[in-house]
Amino acid sequence: MEAKVAVAYDGVVQTSTEELRAQAEQYRRAGDAAADATRWQEAVAEYERCLSLIGPTPDGAGQDEAELLTALGRCYWNLSQARTAWRTLRRAISLYQERGDGVGKARATVEILRIWGPPERHRTMAEDAMQSLGDAEPYLHARLLLGIGWLDDIPDERYEQAMALGEQHGFDVVIQPSRDVTLTDLSVVTVRSSVVRWLIGHGRVEDAHRCLGQPFSLTSEVVRGEQRGQAIGIPTVSLDLAALDEHMLPADGVYAGQAHWPGADRPHLAAISVGNKPSFGHVQLTIEAHLLDFDADLYGQQVTLEFTHWVRDQIRFPTPDALRQQLARDIEKVRTHQEPSVTCI
Repeated sequence: MEAKVAVAYDGVVQTSTEELRAQAEQYRRAGDAAADATRWQEAVAEYERCLSLIGPTPDGAGQDEAELLTALGRCYWNLSQARTAWRTLRRAISLYQERGDGVGKARATVEILRIWGPPERHRTMAEDAMQSLGDAEPYLHARLLLGIGWLDDIPDERYEQAMALGEQHGFDVVIQPSRDVTLTDLSVVTVRSSVVRWLIGHGRVEDAHRCLGQPFSLTSEVVRGEQRGQAIGIPTVSLDLAALDEHMLPADGVYAGQAHWPGADRPHLAAISVGNKPSFGHVQLTIEAHLLDFDADLYGQQVTLEFTHWVRDQIRFPTPDALRQQLARDIEKVRTHQEPSVTCI
């Protein structure tokens, strides 16, 4: 007997799994067509509609959720919504892993390697995907090798392995030429993972953005700090550093940036501090941010901080009032650096 399900969607009540399957298939096909035509926003809307119908039916409306999430993550990446793309593709990889689908896992991993992240984490993900893939789909194996190659300072060995696979199995392997960018000091560099790491480690986040095509960012849970900022009238959100153990961290200093979190109506300008609070004699690293024109409790929320501009070094101030006055100047610099824009990681 056909299962009966009542689901309200766009004002229409679907009453059977067969109808839900048909509707889901229509949305998926529309998403595929939009993605093929590079109409990324339209594709996102169609894929999201399809995904919304998977839950109410026993068979997932006849759709492959992991495959849909992979396609959706690719669309988010092309819309420069890297943070959302990352979460979407991680979910796809997890689903493929659960069902032992090495080919699907490799496809999703190829997509996620396009998103900037800690090189060691990316390398581990790629090697794990290649192990799950085994001897299947040599083309995907070659793409993973190319992805790892970008992370290596000397990528020739990975590239040679990828080209050998192409020659053996009859497909072309095209090595993209190196890309040069002009930095803010007018020097020209070839974009490589090691260059990006050096820039971030020296606080040159604007130059890192030029290389990556997206702002450097950190995402972690907001935890309760020591309330020092609250005491001087400039409250901050503090990130849980335990979740950032494997992440590249920027140089100590004060930065201009933006903050995002699930459910936020818009990005919020942020004055971001990385360092050990020298004015209070601390030795432990903290990463915290004052969100401009915002006053609400974010404890427990996952917040992403984007670093867009360097403001100044960390220095020790003689009194809390001197620190407060400098922080007020920092906030004005952040305000003049930029207005909120929808750029994500």
